[in-house]
Amino acid sequence: MKTKLGMPYNKICVTLALISILLGASAQNFPNKQIKMIVATTPGGPSDILARALAQRMSEKMPAQVVVENRPGANSIIGADAVAKAPPDGYTLLVTTGTAITINQHLFKKLPYNPATDLMPVGKLGMSYFVLYAKNGLPFQTAKDFIAYAKANPGKLSIGINGVATPPHFTVKNLEFATGTKFNIVQYKGAAPAFNDLVAGHVDLVLESPSLGLAFIKSGTVKAIAATGNKRFAALPDVSTLSEIYPGLEGLSWFGVMAPVGTPKEIIKKLNQEIQDFVADPATREKIAALNFVLESGAPEQMGEYIKTETTHWGEFLKRTGISIEQ
Repeated sequence: MKTKLGMPYNKICVTLALISILLGASAQNFPNKQIKMIVATTPGGPSDILARALAQRMSEKMPAQVVVENRPGANSIIGADAVAKAPPDGYTLLVTTGTAITINQHLFKKLPYNPATDLMPVGKLGMSYFVLYAKNGLPFQTAKDFIAYAKANPGKLSIGINGVATPPHFTVKNLEFATGTKFNIVQYKGAAPAFNDLVAGHVDLVLESPSLGLAFIKSGTVKAIAATGNKRFAALPDVSTLSEIYPGLEGLSWFGVMAPVGTPKEIIKKLNQEIQDFVADPATREKIAALNFVLESGAPEQMGEYIKTETTHWGEFLKRTGISIEQ
């Protein structure tokens, strides 16, 4: 019996069987060369910190080295596109926030990659809430005093954020809606440059994850004015959350690992197990939790459902707020 292509049916079956065997063998031997984790943001930011901690542990536990490569730019598009176009073999991974996966498709008329069809979830790493840091010398010390000053001086205070249409940006916009005032929003290509300007006094405030700022707070270089989330950070127990003043105003950024679509399921399963072991490791929790990351993982399918929910949520939010990026 022959197919329409002229190839005998039994040959097709043999070919498919061989492909299946080869893929199985490939997954069984994985990894047998270096794994590259691409981070679509600048060095020193939350994604970079998590990626390097994960890469270090995986390098210690797996028979291959795991390296981190930063490819920032274009609202995380450059890094995400590099992974989307990589071979689907498990050796190129994306450590990302929701920006590249659930937000960009609502902002750009055309992306070089499709988050839903070019990338697949490997596992969630967790989330981080934000701290509102202020330079020294500003006439307020608490969240309530900050809000009172902002209302009395609309547009006077500058707030630095990482990127455009990112979770920190959305949090500042929600704060504007809640308070009825305006801020001078200054956008940076990364969390680290924003912090550098805050320390130098070029920007009044920065809204960013705790990972970058705790050392500066301890040294007295900057001060913490407020935090997001529904409970106070253990490391900053005297700093009020914005939700204490405006219930429901939270603000967070989630982190996860993605792979090119078509990566064999057995390889995804192996990588997911490494992520879950990383998240559950007491040493990881002691090191990362101290930076106020909320570590949590789960199956790739659970991350996939979370991505669907987040994609719908941010699409509706962007329509409601009118936030956009020039095409």
